[in-house]
Amino acid sequence: MLIEIDGRKIRLSTGLEEKEFAKTKFSLLMSEKGFIARSDDTYNEKEEARFTFSDWTFSSIESDESDGLLPESSASDKASFSPLYDLFEKTDSSQKIKLTRLILTALIQAEEKGFYAGKSTGAALVSIFEGKSVILFLPSELFYSCAAGNGRDYVISSLMWENPLLEGNAARSFTKALLSYKALTNHFPFPNPDKNERINDILDKKYLPLEYAVKGINLNAAGILNRALTLKKDDEKLLPKNFSRQILESFISAKNSGSENLSDDDFEKRKTEYLSNLNAKIMRKRKIRKNSGRLMAAGILFAFFIMILFSSVRNHGNQPSTMGLSPVQVTECFFESINQKDIQVMDAITRGKRFKPYISAVTNMHVANAASQAYTFTSINLEPEKWFFYAADEASFNKTSLYGISNLVIDGYSSLLDAKTSKNKDKISPACDSSDREGSTKSLNLSYYIVQTNGENGEIEVEYAKGSVTLTLQKKRWLLTDINVTADPLPFSTSEFKSEYFSALERNQKDVIKTCSELSFRYPWIPSTAVLEKQEKELKELF
Repeated sequence: MLIEIDGRKIRLSTGLEEKEFAKTKFSLLMSEKGFIARSDDTYNEKEEARFTFSDWTFSSIESDESDGLLPESSASDKASFSPLYDLFEKTDSSQKIKLTRLILTALIQAEEKGFYAGKSTGAALVSIFEGKSVILFLPSELFYSCAAGNGRDYVISSLMWENPLLEGNAARSFTKALLSYKALTNHFPFPNPDKNERINDILDKKYLPLEYAVKGINLNAAGILNRALTLKKDDEKLLPKNFSRQILESFISAKNSGSENLSDDDFEKRKTEYLSNLNAKIMRKRKIRKNSGRLMAAGILFAFFIMILFSSVRNHGNQPSTMGLSPVQVTECFFESINQKDIQVMDAITRGKRFKPYISAVTNMHVANAASQAYTFTSINLEPEKWFFYAADEASFNKTSLYGISNLVIDGYSSLLDAKTSKNKDKISPACDSSDREGSTKSLNLSYYIVQTNGENGEIEVEYAKGSVTLTLQKKRWLLTDINVTADPLPFSTSEFKSEYFSALERNQKDVIKTCSELSFRYPWIPSTAVLEKQEKELKELF
């Protein structure tokens, strides 16, 4: 058994015999610290429980017939600990909800005071008595090393509770969301007991989103928890500082919606249909992955083309320039370059490492689009305003993806995304004022929607972003030198949107602009009428 508790003593078994143990480095892990959290107001529904924290370590190594580490707990004599993973299997739903809220609160307050648990809340021991609570977060590396030698205990105490692909705040956010999911559904989101298969499921987002798993769940809360469950390694830098708090608040409010009008049968039918579609898409994706040689070759070829392209645009005269553009116009050009996947413009008008993720993302989309055109003769990741014209029938809707930003507002100005860069060889007067000097900076507030198709399940995902950009005057032209934005998910049902969109299209005799205008009150991320009219004009000129 991995964890044995006898009175005030806690044994963590290594699963090794004494001779084997002597050959390991377990003794070096003995100094690793966990921490203990105590609260005197455990289940106060109106106010958040307040915890105090202190370091905790194992104190000794003992060898007996089962072999293991035998420390003494520093908790109260009255504390009777149970592993969290055991409590989750033995408590009813209401107690599980209360327990989860308590654990999330303890984790968040601990992080705010510099105490960090490992990736897995399976390493927590809980004792609740006389309205008080003691939560012991065992030293994580030592716990994992012991769990790995204990077969099934490793699966139920460690593997199921973590995402091994994440580190830092992203890993901790995933764990909090997983704990919430388990409490709300009584299931793990990624339950495969095989480590490698479970990792594939995480990568492919093969799980049931909360809005399909819990009838009547608050969609905004579900969106935040789903986001935490689908984090990627590079997402940590983009997480809001208060993301852990958002997870806790989402868990608390998850069942406070009451807006689900579906019958039980219809809800189950919708769940079944979603899982069927998801499994079919993942099977196709994995099949393509096995036969991805040609696609990879196309990607490498196109990446080489991009390198050549970058070299060619170094020709000073033909390179894009922001000469003559105001700070607002330069900002418009940047976001238009995202929609158009124009790395030449993006590279020319930005400076600094804060823009490297944007350049990398747009370059990757170039490669993906080239591969798609080479082997399927279709374009992917269309900008939102173009996508609505291409997805005006059922077949096109299902096979056409989108990526881009919509409804950009810069310092109160609603952009049409129609600003254009000049070229270095063009003779254009500077747009700076006489009061502006070399190195002068200007800051602009902005907001917009990030709209994209999830490549795994085909769902449309939307985030509302807001923040600011900084521009610096260099050689009489404005360049973007910093960007600071945060984005929050805007939950909605893709299937409901799809149904409403096609119903409105039929009602409006296939008039895309009129249809979008009608739906924009319910779906604020739909591009403005002015932007759609500009796009329609460009398409008519093109065709």
